Amino acid sequence: MKRSSILLFYVFAVFHAAVAQDAQKLLLPADDYLTIAFFQPDTTANPVEGNAAMRWWGDLMSKEIGKRIETRFFVNLADFENYLDTNKVEIAILNPLYIIENHKKRNIVPKIIAIRAGKPYYERAIIVGKDKEIKDIADLQGGILITTQLGDRIVDFIETIEFQGKINLKKTFSKVILETNPRFCLSKLTEKQADAALIPLKNYEILMDLLPDLRKSTRVLRTSQKIPLAAGCYFADVTNEQEMKPIFEAALNIHKTPTGQQAMMIFKAERWEEVSMKIFQPLVQALQKSHND
Repeated sequence: MKRSSILLFYVFAVFHAAVAQDAQKLLLPADDYLTIAFFQPDTTANPVEGNAAMRWWGDLMSKEIGKRIETRFFVNLADFENYLDTNKVEIAILNPLYIIENHKKRNIVPKIIAIRAGKPYYERAIIVGKDKEIKDIADLQGGILITTQLGDRIVDFIETIEFQGKINLKKTFSKVILETNPRFCLSKLTEKQADAALIPLKNYEILMDLLPDLRKSTRVLRTSQKIPLAAGCYFADVTNEQEMKPIFEAALNIHKTPTGQQAMMIFKAERWEEVSMKIFQPLVQALQKSHND
């Protein structure tokens, strides 16, 4: 079991019993509940552990709003879509790709966004060795790329949205090696097992502080545009903003307690902040441009 999974399961085990006991004291009506789904595609997350963690978070939120909450965790797009089509789901925590592709079809309204390292977005970076004369992506033609978990949809998103069509992973690199985390990617890059590493920029900055030799031996070749993190959204065809207001207000304050801070680890975030569809518009435009090209 990976370290992150062990930590998540430990946190769940420590806090779940107390939260669930408090939720049971509410004696909530069995037919008065709402459903929250968390869609985390193209990930190595264990669905069993993901569902367990989401149930714990749901119990905590249920205690805050005085209403029973059912939670579901999905890593597969087809399973998630099928569940939306056959069940009543009021709220979902969605990645930016799903939002920009389906905001009109599903009538998705973003209301809160995850904050990580004080920011509501991430950037991805292409890292290379300082000892190589690499000035642009073209200089990596035929080389080896090392990165973390990828899927075809994620590759398309990285190319067309994150890097705005300025890179083509499949055509540029002769081989792509997948690793489990950014630290392993950088280790193999410095060991000359790859010509470039593709990882989140924040991970690179953290690892440079932890491993000073990285600063001496590697550098950033190119960074992506800023991509919003996962957002909590409601489906306007299913519910409305007024009905969902209590749950979003509770989510905005959940990090203010020790238990709530632990709960935010499920989403790899510090807290939630208010957001609107406006933050995703540059991505929508990039997607439309890619379809027109």
